[in-house]
Amino acid sequence: QEWIDSLSQRFYLYPIHVSLSFVLTKGLNSALYLLLLRLLHRDYDEAYRLTDSIATDSKLSAEGVQIFKAFAFASDDCHPDCHAVRLKVSLVTIDSGTPPSWDLTRTLAEYTRKLAHVSVTCRLPLQEELQLLESDGVVLDEQSVHYSAELHDAFTLAIVNNRLHLLRATINLGGEPGAASGAEGVIVPCFASPRTQSSGWPWYQDNTVFGEQYNEAVDVGSTEEWEKVMETDDHLRRELAPPGGWLTCVCFHVLWSSGSVQLMPRLADLVPMHPWVTFVHAKADCRGMDKIAKQFQVEDFPTLVLLRGGEEVPRGRVKGAVRGIERLLQVLT
Repeated sequence: QEWIDSLSQRFYLYPIHVSLSFVLTKGLNSALYLLLLRLLHRDYDEAYRLTDSIATDSKLSAEGVQIFKAFAFASDDCHPDCHAVRLKVSLVTIDSGTPPSWDLTRTLAEYTRKLAHVSVTCRLPLQEELQLLESDGVVLDEQSVHYSAELHDAFTLAIVNNRLHLLRATINLGGEPGAASGAEGVIVPCFASPRTQSSGWPWYQDNTVFGEQYNEAVDVGSTEEWEKVMETDDHLRRELAPPGGWLTCVCFHVLWSSGSVQLMPRLADLVPMHPWVTFVHAKADCRGMDKIAKQFQVEDFPTLVLLRGGEEVPRGRVKGAVRGIERLLQVLT
């Protein structure tokens, strides 16, 4: 009923060109509606060609706003050309005061990621893409007005910032990205998203085939193995050790604990990233290891205990599997 009430007419008439090859639009609202139909039909090439017909710097009427809101029905379309159409629509209506139904920052990031697959007929000119990147609706950091932690992750912000600085440098040089230039060199800032902490892939390379060795956790299931691990320390490590000795992270776990089962794979991914820490998997349900657990007053499983020189460090105890890795990283860093 809201749709019907906002419309000034129930249908639009589109005159056919004398060449019989395309139809003509009469007015902004009719052009909006035809563009919407072509976008829903996934006719991206024709939709992109029609975007210039909806260019306006004045406020949309109630009918135009209602049609513009209907573009949300195509918000689940992730085709590269569809991202290009959304960006073009955002550009030509940027001064109308009506925000699009999609997030401009994420759309720019997706367009950049899929740029190699965008059709030539749907690619935005570099100047227009730069105009969108420099607009107020784009989020570049966490201090931006439109920043949302749910929508704008570090990876998305890094893509948008890198594209922005690349286009600025490219346009100043008067060329295309990747084209040869007579300039000796241009310094362009490069942004990278933080390294993932829950898994090592794909942020480090596995070079074990070339003989490189990575840090591995030590499994301890008896008091003899515990004493051996605590006493093992070669001469070179002693020479390079910081005051108090190297850090040892002991994970007290049991097989019957679902929390322990959840924590162990994530902890295994973390071990190669911290070669200066000795990781020990202490099986608290093995014979004799219960005494070691009681010695450190461990009652809940899993529990992570940080030791330096055999003594527990201040605030070096982490319990639970849900936030165990995050809290451990805060202590290690």
